[in-house]
Amino acid sequence: MSVSVSVAAPVSPGATLESDAYTALRAIAEAAGIDADHAQLVKFYNNATFLLPNAGVVARVAGSPSLAANVHKVVRVATWLADDGYPAVRLKQGLQNPVAVPGALASLWDYVPPVRQGTSADLARLLRRLHAMRPPDHLPRWDPVEDVRKRVRDAVGLTDDDRRFLLDECDELEPAVLALSDDVPHGLIHGDANVDNVIVGADGPILCDFDRIAVGPLVWDLIPVATGSYHFEGGTAAQREFAQAYGSDVRDWSGFPTFHRLRELKVVSSVVSLLEANPHVRPEFEHRLRTFRAGETHARWHRFGAAPSTTSTTEEQELTA
Repeated sequence: MSVSVSVAAPVSPGATLESDAYTALRAIAEAAGIDADHAQLVKFYNNATFLLPNAGVVARVAGSPSLAANVHKVVRVATWLADDGYPAVRLKQGLQNPVAVPGALASLWDYVPPVRQGTSADLARLLRRLHAMRPPDHLPRWDPVEDVRKRVRDAVGLTDDDRRFLLDECDELEPAVLALSDDVPHGLIHGDANVDNVIVGADGPILCDFDRIAVGPLVWDLIPVATGSYHFEGGTAAQREFAQAYGSDVRDWSGFPTFHRLRELKVVSSVVSLLEANPHVRPEFEHRLRTFRAGETHARWHRFGAAPSTTSTTEEQELTA
């Protein structure tokens, strides 16, 4: 759903995967009656996100049956947010949403040309407004550990030792996370609140990517930027700006180390389902996992598929955990 193509270069997946994604897109565009000529693959991790410039549409194609089941929730949430006037990416009006074709399901969105990159302060202000809203009845409850557990169990390309370690980490974290979440305010949460999910168009910042939206502890949305301050270049400044704009610094909370460890686990495991299909992600995955296992809380992490460099990033921007 994020369409700010300047913030993250897409990973180049295997030729077969990419070809399959374009084949699915052409079928979806034909079913929707829109022009897919000159389509641009913006992002390809767990979902394939395309910009269709001739139609002014962003198409987000689910990358697996489990992700496809989430598309209907996202469409319902986007409709509800639009009705409430919340600043978020909008479904393309006049088109069927979602669009189903044999073997694929996609949602279609307005393309918002970015005028600048989003900032952590933009994100904080959007989250403050989101957290003040009453959740709709149809939202699921926050269950982040089970999400990781299922992904790891189903992953092809993990060693038995790595799989066992990640599942043991889930088992160890789950009771501590649940105990802490009982003692903090709950409400509407984005679920994957990182700066890449902010688009700044001509009308100002808007929020996107609602795959993980849920009812859960509000503090969870404050964790990603803080975790980024430990592992990604530029994250320290981003965390300062975020905390100032939101009105509190989550690192001062006694439960932060546990929630921070959970976020690290999600960032490390976010591509385990792609290890066989997309070899470009493996070197960075193995680096993250090795440092995570060693407890190196300030290890420098990099974008998946990119070689380590001095290019500054505010935080993890390609994650769709």
